[in-house]
Amino acid sequence: MRQCRLACAVAGVALLAASLATSAEVFENDTRETAYGIRIEFSRSVRITDYGREFSTQEPEGNSNEFVFTGGTVRNGGTFEVEWSPSSAKVRDYQWLSESDLMPPEPVLTILTDLTYGMAPLAVPLEAVLTNGPADTVIPIEWQFGDGSSGSGAVVTHVYGEVGTFISTVSARLPDGTTVEAAVVICVSPLHVDSESGDDTTADGSEDSPFQTITQAAQRAAPGQALLIAPGIYNLVGGEAQKIEIPDSVSLVGRGAEVNVATSIMCLGSSIIQNVHVYGRVDCTLERGSAGDVWILDSSFTGGGMSLQGAGLICNGPSIDVQDCRFDNYTTAVAGWAGVVSLQRCDVGGSFCGVYTGECEILLESCSIHDCYHGLAPSAGRTTVRGSVIRDNGMGLEIHGGSSSLIVIQDSLITQNEVGIHALSSAALLDLGRGQFGGTGGNSFSGNKDYSIWDERPAYSGPIYAIGNTWDSPAARILEGPAHSYDPARCYIENEGNSIIFSD
Repeated sequence: MRQCRLACAVAGVALLAASLATSAEVFENDTRETAYGIRIEFSRSVRITDYGREFSTQEPEGNSNEFVFTGGTVRNGGTFEVEWSPSSAKVRDYQWLSESDLMPPEPVLTILTDLTYGMAPLAVPLEAVLTNGPADTVIPIEWQFGDGSSGSGAVVTHVYGEVGTFISTVSARLPDGTTVEAAVVICVSPLHVDSESGDDTTADGSEDSPFQTITQAAQRAAPGQALLIAPGIYNLVGGEAQKIEIPDSVSLVGRGAEVNVATSIMCLGSSIIQNVHVYGRVDCTLERGSAGDVWILDSSFTGGGMSLQGAGLICNGPSIDVQDCRFDNYTTAVAGWAGVVSLQRCDVGGSFCGVYTGECEILLESCSIHDCYHGLAPSAGRTTVRGSVIRDNGMGLEIHGGSSSLIVIQDSLITQNEVGIHALSSAALLDLGRGQFGGTGGNSFSGNKDYSIWDERPAYSGPIYAIGNTWDSPAARILEGPAHSYDPARCYIENEGNSIIFSD
């Protein structure tokens, strides 16, 4: 019996020693972006005995087979070490986490309806659905139906009594004071166009007797009326004009997928263009039209190649709103010459120049500018970039404008460009954070191959403010030019009278 107790005691000591034994592993961040956390999954439940100081927070605190470490950053190429017990457990999987991975899903408001067009009077049922919103909280829902009337409540029915194209919007105000919105285009008594079943010689524009071409339908449309375009190809071979002129207050709305317009479109006034794939140009000069707004929604633009010297969208009007659109394969994808241009949630890529700014005010919000030789090229006016990604370009931002050129960039990612920002002009004003033009910073520079900021301005051009941003390495902050020196104690680089001022 004594021998049995002794054997059991020895076995217990051995088991205790095994349970106290630890194992460790070093994880390298090879994502090419700064990581704001890491999720590690083990083959069995473990206890974390130690981990690197790169992250300050571990969840959960006790035993588990999956842990998330946050509260810090690990830059591209950096490492993070974790030690655990028992040593018999192995790492099954791990994932580096971006800043967006750690954010809770944003509330999204959508509109449900099974009726978006028809003859007047048109009763349209509308339902607002909020996802990722606060639980057990009554959220006020407000509607603007686009015809001057309004309503409230999650479920409504609105009667449109007159011919027209209306953007019905709904908004929900959350407890934290923020507002989320959604919109739907309603076409009341539209003219129907169908390249396959239509006939311009006999058409009256009804659903049973559509036009064959957008060109003829546009000439017959009444002010406020929409051209409702069926899926198909609309080009010169099918009878379209080389430049389709859309009269003032007439809209162009695609019905369903694959509405392909292989020619150019000229907006002569206020208009809505939605759900159309343009293989050419949309020109919103408005010089012969009214002083109204142009809305371009949920559309795609594909050019014929950079060698054709083409532009996808020319903006030269009082107000051009572009939402959820894609641009590809142009010399200049978007050219803003006058007025106020807003691009929201747009993808601009594969062009010599992504966005060119002339004498206008242009806002890019939640956009992606990528795979261009020049991502953005402001030459005049005010350019504001918020919450956007500028990546994989030759020059992410090429600054060559005069004294009327002001660029403010905030909360954006400038990454994997040959050069993040190339400053050429001494007169253009750039605010990357806490300068005198309202920039708040919050930008992240990472993985830009040559320089994050390349300064070729003349000597004594003045400062560039870049306070409140993050950089993947001290070298990425280099201000390159005729001569430069870096004073890390004062957190700025001076370059023959110029200076770039970083975080404080």
